[in-house]
Amino acid sequence: MSYIFDINETGKLELDFYFDFLCPFSYQASLWIQDVADLMGTEYVDLRWRFISLAQLNRKSPDWNVWEHKPDEENTYGLLALLAGAAALKSSGMDGLGRFYRELGRLHHEKKEPLTAETIEIAAQASGVHVAAAYDGSDPELYETVKQSHLDGVGKYGVFGTSTLVFEEKFGVYIKIMPTPPKDRALDVFQHIQLLAMVEKNVYEVKRLMTAESEAELKETIANPPATVQ
Repeated sequence: MSYIFDINETGKLELDFYFDFLCPFSYQASLWIQDVADLMGTEYVDLRWRFISLAQLNRKSPDWNVWEHKPDEENTYGLLALLAGAAALKSSGMDGLGRFYRELGRLHHEKKEPLTAETIEIAAQASGVHVAAAYDGSDPELYETVKQSHLDGVGKYGVFGTSTLVFEEKFGVYIKIMPTPPKDRALDVFQHIQLLAMVEKNVYEVKRLMTAESEAELKETIANPPATVQ
């Protein structure tokens, strides 16, 4: 398969997808990257969901860390969902976290439900994972999972925003996709980005120019994203 560059010689293409449940671009990109993984097959790709905290990235003081606070404290936006994601990972593995992300993303970004404990529990039940340990912020293991994922992303790859895709634990790219490409185009879009990240190493940044019309179209898509097929 031409999409495989198995630099780590693990037998699979390793894909780390860094996200925050808050980000609408991450959600749309996650649907696309899941389509890619499904089309390529688990025998060819190892898709791994990784946490990155926008609250931590946007902190106002270098001495403040989101994982040192309870979810209901000031400026900890998104923390409850991240802890729930860590609980889903703990209870049901990477596949369970992926199911939970898609369901919570659908509720939050498509249905406009807030990222409250009630919404999170609905997503957990629908995706078959257990996240109750996240609600009161008392499980240190969940905090550690979020912390290490965030610090690894920033320290190893220079992650600065969502969503970020890392190929083979080496080649990272920050991407904004809105809306997710149709399934019959998913692999084509993936290959373009993969080649840019892993082969065209002299290309450090590409940014699409925005007109007033395209910016308005983007804002409308964010406000009213296309519904996923249930």
